[in-house]
Amino acid sequence: MVDRCSADESPESVVATLASDAAQLKTWRPGSEPLDQHVRRLTPAFIRGEAPASLGSSFRLREDVVTAIPDDLKPMSDEFDLESAYGTYVRPLWNTFQRPINRYLAAKAFASWTAYQGQGIATIVRGLEAALALVRIESSRQSRNARRDLDPALLLEAFRSADFMLNHLAVGDDLAAVWSRVESLGDL
Repeated sequence: MVDRCSADESPESVVATLASDAAQLKTWRPGSEPLDQHVRRLTPAFIRGEAPASLGSSFRLREDVVTAIPDDLKPMSDEFDLESAYGTYVRPLWNTFQRPINRYLAAKAFASWTAYQGQGIATIVRGLEAALALVRIESSRQSRNARRDLDPALLLEAFRSADFMLNHLAVGDDLAAVWSRVESLGDL
């Protein structure tokens, strides 16, 4: 996962490729062959992914995170004008920030508590997808509030906001349970 995140690809391509990898790894069974051999046979090519045209899917993934936050800690909903900010200030520049965003995803993959609390590799990937969605939303919020294009300082604040929700507000076991639903759904 960390190697995938280090590629010069869009964050959406990284997550889409990791989802494909997770699906391929579901076929592995103990005793059939060593797991590392199975991993080496994963398709090396990346699946093309682009920043979504709207924040709709990001809001849905954020809602999964919010459900894992205790009621007394739930953040107030603040979606006012985020779609407009995303389209104006964030999406046109999103790919210029692919390297720091991918590093953020690599850190999330490397230090994934979901690997222990979740039900499989697809659960971990769903967590990365949710982290990316939160960064997208929070980048839009930071840019909206500052009334300017996404820049490194605003992106850093977006990372901080996303991590605050994921690591300090959400209950890890509850979040892993929500994300683990993808294991039975068959796709991300």
